[in-house]
Amino acid sequence: MSMKIKNSNNSGYSFIELLVVITLMSILGTITTEAFILGIKAQGKGEIMKDVKQNADYAGQVIDSMVRNSVYIDESLCNINNTSLTITNRDGYQTTFECTGDVLASVSGEILQPTIQPLIGSRVKVESNSCVFSVICPTPPLSPKYVFVNFTLSQSGTSALPAEQQSSLEYQNTISLRNYE
Repeated sequence: MSMKIKNSNNSGYSFIELLVVITLMSILGTITTEAFILGIKAQGKGEIMKDVKQNADYAGQVIDSMVRNSVYIDESLCNINNTSLTITNRDGYQTTFECTGDVLASVSGEILQPTIQPLIGSRVKVESNSCVFSVICPTPPLSPKYVFVNFTLSQSGTSALPAEQQSSLEYQNTISLRNYE
């Protein structure tokens, strides 16, 4: 007589094992989702910073080039902070750099038909009370030696964005004047 052994082979998972696997998968999914969301937010912040920096660099370069090559700056503006600066170009026309509202612009050309050229894009704005042009002259004022430019740009519509998504950049430059002794 042969002896038969009954083999009880349970090939399923227990309830505890299923709960452990579901819990681990939930934790991994949450961590992966959070990492993905943080990456998207960092990319968005980087794009905003890049846009603000490009606008500040462009406006600064235009102002620097035109002021450096100007032939006349009014000495009555010496050592006074202003929100605008008027220069006379080599062609004899005047250009005024001014901050009006949220816009930094240059106004050039003939008096009757001036050309207004915004120096920043519509996606950025000048922070209120942050735009300063200062003509630096020796004492007593002889002729201007330097022009100090300072403005702060931020992206438009920042009030609706959370603080970590807001971006601003302060631009400062001291321009040496070429055409003055």
